[in-house]
Amino acid sequence: MNKDNVYFILDGAQLASNVAQAARALGNFGFTRLRLVNPLNLPSAERMARGGAGVVRDAELFTDLDSALADLHWVVGTTGKDGIGQEELERPETAMAELAGLAAQGKVGVVFGCERHGLTNGQLRTLDRLAHVPTQPECASINLAQSVALFAWELEKAHVGPPVPLPLGIPTHQKKFQLFVKVNRIFTLLGGLPEGRKSVLADGIRQYFNRQPMTNKDLGFWLRTLNLLQKTLDGTAPRPEPPASDPRPGGGGGHG
Repeated sequence: MNKDNVYFILDGAQLASNVAQAARALGNFGFTRLRLVNPLNLPSAERMARGGAGVVRDAELFTDLDSALADLHWVVGTTGKDGIGQEELERPETAMAELAGLAAQGKVGVVFGCERHGLTNGQLRTLDRLAHVPTQPECASINLAQSVALFAWELEKAHVGPPVPLPLGIPTHQKKFQLFVKVNRIFTLLGGLPEGRKSVLADGIRQYFNRQPMTNKDLGFWLRTLNLLQKTLDGTAPRPEPPASDPRPGGGGGHG
């Protein structure tokens, strides 16, 4: 993805704090292209943006949304509405993955409406794709800056790709069987429990470990732990050395 081709457009943002926080979120994820359409209270936004001050300072200003979108090849509109007639709503991760691919070919954009009512139905119908964040009905709307941060993060995820699992390795069935052998030996050494009860407990432990995504490192830890427990039970574990006596005169305890 070419981040220089990705533009974030705020239409009619009314609060400088929202512009500032949105710019800071863009800076967090390496996006620098911000377009503002008829913003209010803009002068203080740069000061409030902290690390995103440069994004505010370099923002392009427009008097209408059509002008702000004129040179973009693909535009995603964001909305808090559940439906716009026959228009299909995409989830952010789907819409941003598509946008990330298209950004390699030309300028693309994500549009956000003003704080009071968002983008109008008429504006939404002119855009190439509509994205909607599913939220709870009792608290459906999302703050403008938070919405920008969310979509910027989804774009960044598409840019960096899926997470790579740690190369710790998964133990083979044979190695895991060594763990269960240890468990059975320990229950054999335990006194005071009926044999049937020991079998039930051992099976429960085996089922628990079979349900866990265990790595070779995990297995090594449990084998060492159970090995020490087994040696303690059968009396082969090394005994701790007694504490050294107090070398001072009269040391060693007692009241005399």
